[in-house]
Amino acid sequence: MSEILKWIRSKVETAICPYMISSHDYIKAQKIEADLFYKNFDKEIIDKYAKYINIQDIPCDSLEKIFQTKVLIIGLGGLGSPVCLYLTKFGFKEIGLIDGDTVEVSNLQRQIIHAEKHTGMNKTLSAKLTVKNMGNDDTNIKCYPFYLDKTNGLQIVKNYDIVVDCTDNIETRFLINDLCVLYKKKLIFGSALGLYGQLNVFNLTKENSNCYRCLQNFNNHTEKNDCDENGILSTVTGIIGILQANEVIKLSANMDQESLQNFLTYNSLSSRRPFETLNMNRKNQNCVCAWGDNAKLREFIDQNDYKGGGGNATDLTCVSGKVISTYQYDIGVLHFLEILNNNFSFFQFPVDHLCILDVRKYNNANVYGLKDSINWSFYDIMESINNYANSSSHLTQLILDKLKISRCTGNIVIIVICRRGIDSLKVAKYFNNFFLVDSAEGSKTSPRQDSSPDDTLKICPNQKTANKSEFQDKQIFTYNMRGGYLELQKR
Repeated sequence: MSEILKWIRSKVETAICPYMISSHDYIKAQKIEADLFYKNFDKEIIDKYAKYINIQDIPCDSLEKIFQTKVLIIGLGGLGSPVCLYLTKFGFKEIGLIDGDTVEVSNLQRQIIHAEKHTGMNKTLSAKLTVKNMGNDDTNIKCYPFYLDKTNGLQIVKNYDIVVDCTDNIETRFLINDLCVLYKKKLIFGSALGLYGQLNVFNLTKENSNCYRCLQNFNNHTEKNDCDENGILSTVTGIIGILQANEVIKLSANMDQESLQNFLTYNSLSSRRPFETLNMNRKNQNCVCAWGDNAKLREFIDQNDYKGGGGNATDLTCVSGKVISTYQYDIGVLHFLEILNNNFSFFQFPVDHLCILDVRKYNNANVYGLKDSINWSFYDIMESINNYANSSSHLTQLILDKLKISRCTGNIVIIVICRRGIDSLKVAKYFNNFFLVDSAEGSKTSPRQDSSPDDTLKICPNQKTANKSEFQDKQIFTYNMRGGYLELQKR
């Protein structure tokens, strides 16, 4: 029996010992390899970033610099999603995320960092969860789950090396720009709308760098263009976002000379030259970036309310990043719903005819809108006003025909609606100035049989108004649906 056991033991030792020796030698070889061959990073780092390190045109010490760089991403939407996904894979020292918005189902098609199960969650927290679920533990992600304003911006921006502007509104872009000028931060700007995109790099650590405000003559800063109103192709935001991430890597690796020098435009419909550069990065000597006086710039930031873009601050109020009109001829959602149910008590005067005017673009109105409304886009209205600037009678007849009220008599109420209540506000003000103002006295008329709401509505001295003789049998009063379809959908 003992002989059998000895024989079995010898066979087991013969089978196992080579592997025990091999395992011991492997551990020893690993230590020798680490001591002799890995100079700046350990094997884990080399294995992970080997493809980047092997690029011949990349500086040898660039990865080390990336590991020490802190990046701030403002806006976690269509642009911020790819920026965040790519940069969190790169091992930056810290990535800050700023956004006060929450995830909606309509975001998921283009904002690829968010999951459907995160609907209703703050976007910065949603993005962090997605990144962590992918196994990215190399980068410290810091969330700022609120909208950027000058108070928190003055405290946050100074702590980062590179700022990535992925926002979609002009007011915030101006604020980001001014903060980066103040703290001399590198700023990467991106925008996408419809089928087109833009990209620019403002290396504000350099004395000769221009800034976003220097482009004021190129950008139409008075227009409130957004993806909700104009649509967006998700691949366009992906392309621009990835290009923004690419510029972050170049700047953080101290490859300043290789960073984008000119304004880049992208046209997804172009078959020949989808990308074009415009040589327009020239410093405006009258711009804030040319002042060279931090105290003066800080005073400028403190005094600027960063609200309303090119609009009138008395007509627009910004609350949590949303523009809300305070025009005297406003109608709230609840009153509007009552009016749709033929309850006209809001007006305090008899209403003989009601017209709902939808001033969104035709493709938007065809997707979702009130069935009985008349669609006449804001842009077509403005074009008609310009075309008939010197002929009020022709413009009057055009408006009456478009709204199908030529043969209507008595008190006519027009309620103008758009997506957010911004374009509709402009149309309502123009129509009231055009139809209600008595050109001789400069004040509004009153509704038939009763008094109209609110105070006197003034008109600009040079503005053409409708001829009173054309309205012997009718008076037209125009109201703005406050908040537009967005507010209506919430109800």
